[in-house]
Amino acid sequence: MQRERGLSAEDTERMLQAAVTDDVLRPFLETRGEELAVGIERAAAFLQSGSRSASRSAGGVSRLYTTGGGARIPGLNQVLADRLKLPVQMANPVERLQVADGVWDMMEVDQVAPLLMLPIGLALRSAA
Repeated sequence: MQRERGLSAEDTERMLQAAVTDDVLRPFLETRGEELAVGIERAAAFLQSGSRSASRSAGGVSRLYTTGGGARIPGLNQVLADRLKLPVQMANPVERLQVADGVWDMMEVDQVAPLLMLPIGLALRSAA
C-alpha cells in the first residue's frame, strides 16, 4: 500500500489496524484479495489432486481460516469469502485452551489470537 498509494508507513499501519474499511483500503483489498484467492484455489487443487481420499471427499475445501497479522486487516475475510464462496473466519487458537484466571485480562484476546497460532501450535506439538 505504501508503494501503490504513496502512504507513509505510519498511515498504512493505522489504516490496516482500523476497524473499518475505507475508500482507500477497499480497492487494495479487492486486488490483493483476488491474488490471495487465486493462490488459495491453486493450493487447494494441488492438495486435492494428491490426496488419495480426494475421490471420496465431498468436494475439497469447505471452510477457510485466516491467521497472523493479515487476518486482522479489516474486510479481508469478507473479500475472500465473497470471492471463494466459502465461510472465512479469523482463527482463534486460544478459543478452547484452558488457562489460568486473569491471563487475558491485560489484552484483547480477539486482537492477539490470530498472532498466536504458530506459537501455540509449536507448544502443543512439543507437549505431545
